Order: sequence, then structure tokens, then C-alpha cells
Amino acid sequence: AQFVAQAETICRKLSTEEKPLEASQASLTGGGSSGTTFASLAHQVVVLSQATETKLNALPRPPADAEAIGTLLASFTQDVADASALAQAAVKQEGTAGEAAEGALRRSIAAHSQLAAEYGMKLCTSAG
Repeated sequence: AQFVAQAETICRKLSTEEKPLEASQASLTGGGSSGTTFASLAHQVVVLSQATETKLNALPRPPADAEAIGTLLASFTQDVADASALAQAAVKQEGTAGEAAEGALRRSIAAHSQLAAEYGMKLCTSAG
């Protein structure tokens, strides 16, 4: 229960920090500088997510739940990796790679969401 409470606090902070970035991403219209802006916003989300990942991995794990928590945190790490790949594709303006990264991110978020729910947590994920 203590791990969940501490992790939820960390995840709420990530969500609060991501909200303005997500709103900015949603407002992009596809104009000339929107690709650069999206890449910058995506990179900021990745940086926030990496900091969250570090904090989550530093939390003490109850021995009885160590395996489940390890699996959950590995899924968050995959979210961060997929968000990073999406940000890199945006920087390089690689449409096909970006679409693949976006699909991978959606799949990893879905898997993470299920694992988080099974462990009694709300989703703590990189938005990308």
C-alpha cells in the first residue's frame, strides 16, 4: 500500500506537469513550424517521464510485491522508450518512423494501463 501511495503521488506530479504540454500538442494545426513545436513538446514530455521513471525505480518495494512492481515499472520504462522514439522521429521529421513509434507507444500504454490496474494503481504513463 505504501508503494502504491508513493507511486501515485509521483504519477500525479507527472500528470500535472504534462497537462500544459499535452494541451499545446493538441492545439497544433500542422502548419510549417508545428513539426518543430511538436518535437520540442514531445522531448519535454520524455524528459519529465524519465525523471518520473528514476523516482519510481528508487521507491522501496515490498518483498512480496517485488516481481509485480518490477513488471509494472518495466512497462513504464517501455512507455518512456516509445515516447522517446516518437520524439526522435519528430525531430528527424520521419513520418513512417513516427507512425510506428506512435503505434508502439499506444500498445505499451495499453499494456501498462492493464498492469497498473491489476496492481491497484491508476495509470502513470508517458503521454508522448
